[in-house]
Amino acid sequence: MNRASLLLQSLILVLVVVCLLEVERVRKSAEAVLLVAGSPSPRAPAPPARDPDSLLEELRGACDRFLSNPQDPVEQRLAERQMDASVAALKALGGAGFGPLAAALDSPAPAAFRQRVLETMAGIDPGRTIEPALRIFRSPGDPILRMAAAAVAMRLDPDRTLPELVSLLRKESERSFPPLGEAVSLAAEKGGPDVERALLDLAEHPDRGRSSSYRAIEALGVLKAPAAVASLRRIVLSEPQDGVLRRKGIQALVQIQGKEGCPFLEECARGERDEIFRLFLENVIKETCRK
Repeated sequence: MNRASLLLQSLILVLVVVCLLEVERVRKSAEAVLLVAGSPSPRAPAPPARDPDSLLEELRGACDRFLSNPQDPVEQRLAERQMDASVAALKALGGAGFGPLAAALDSPAPAAFRQRVLETMAGIDPGRTIEPALRIFRSPGDPILRMAAAAVAMRLDPDRTLPELVSLLRKESERSFPPLGEAVSLAAEKGGPDVERALLDLAEHPDRGRSSSYRAIEALGVLKAPAAVASLRRIVLSEPQDGVLRRKGIQALVQIQGKEGCPFLEECARGERDEIFRLFLENVIKETCRK
């Protein structure tokens, strides 16, 4: 009986120790969360200076801390807060802050942060921002940052940016440029004969990237490009292995032609051997041609 009592007391003691250790772990985690959220702490970043050169140095130092601590989320969050504070202070300086921001744009920094810097520059001086935006877009660097820069450049000067987007659509393959679909969307927003020809090339060559071909076909439908009709019909008739491509081709044809394309749809349905695709065609015919 005494042995059982001793064992029970030992078990209770072990449980108490485990609970105390867990409480300490939770306390430390809570302190880290509060630190990131902005609770008072000696590690919190000091308010940035107002001098442009000093702000630039602070910004670069924060970028270095961020990149030097990839396994420390708390330190990275503190560095991000310092970077954002420096950018906000430079933005508040207006034209005087533009040069340091441009210098920060070319410093080693996370792509998402460089995107924020570029957007801030555009808010201060759109005319001077177009060239840095195009330079990043032309660069061989981070593809997501490149497309963010293209979006800024299209917003600031679409006539100057569009030819470069079209050139990219004609040259790049999805293997070397993953966000090619984003380039499709940016170009399609502007439209025009050159854009339609580039989209047609992507649509007709799915080997350059299936998802880009899908986006190109969708864009041709949105643009209601009559010049795409013949190519879209070829895609529907000659791509039996890619049901998604064929469906998107049919949907784009309906957007472009409406009821005018019904004879082609009905002919396709009559000769279609794939039961699922035939049912899809019949449903499209019902919704488009028999209203």
